[in-house]
Amino acid sequence: MDVKSDQFWAFSWGEMAKYDLPASLERVLGVTGVDSVTYVGHSQGCTIALALLGGFPEWEPRINLFVAMAPAPFLGHIKLPFVKALTLLPEVSFKLLFGKQVFIPSSAAVPFHSICPIVPAACHNVLCLLCGCNSTTSVPMGRVSFLLKQFPAGTSVQNMIHYTQTVKSGKFLMYDYGTQQNTVKYGAPKPPAYNIGAIKTPMIFYYGTEDMLADEEDVEFLITQVLPPLQSFKLSYGHGDFVWAPSATEMIYRPMLSLIKKYTFKA
Repeated sequence: MDVKSDQFWAFSWGEMAKYDLPASLERVLGVTGVDSVTYVGHSQGCTIALALLGGFPEWEPRINLFVAMAPAPFLGHIKLPFVKALTLLPEVSFKLLFGKQVFIPSSAAVPFHSICPIVPAACHNVLCLLCGCNSTTSVPMGRVSFLLKQFPAGTSVQNMIHYTQTVKSGKFLMYDYGTQQNTVKYGAPKPPAYNIGAIKTPMIFYYGTEDMLADEEDVEFLITQVLPPLQSFKLSYGHGDFVWAPSATEMIYRPMLSLIKKYTFKA
């Protein structure tokens, strides 16, 4: 398929859950020879895991533990101005403004690679726009330039539209193609919800009080919609802090490894 075609970019996190994540899991399981794996996700990585487990329960035995950091399947209380502004656009206007293909490609950050060493505050503001200012306070200014070489990495316009649908509905639904196409694709005029309440895979949650994207109220609602988690941890973190905060190693990752051993390693 041609990467420059609209058809190539006609995907959202729903397709990532249906096709990409299973392909990745199959590869890992095949190479390692194990029966199941522990899945650790952040943000969209949690969304696609919940969509996979809630939409394709045959995958449950292959994931022995799901560790979710800043999970964002529910976005009804999102505070990130950038995303909230996008929800004001009707889908037709969204596509007229951004097209039907890539949304914020990685090349968009290239001009900042030379600017960051000179005006680091400008690059700090880019991260602030995309992740919320509370996610950038823990990032040393010297690391901002490095982060902008990796992020943003680009996604599809359809993926962003799916996120705006999630904000507006306050629900964890499959992509809304409109009444006519929904009826063809789903057999109903409205998109179905992912059945996350039926997921039996054990879960551990990490979420932040300063997160402007995966708002703590939305995460705590999520926790009520699934089976009681093994553990949940609330930290004074913003959305990006789970990935790039200098304190994350000791606050999250070392304890997480101990929990993974506790719940998955058999004597």
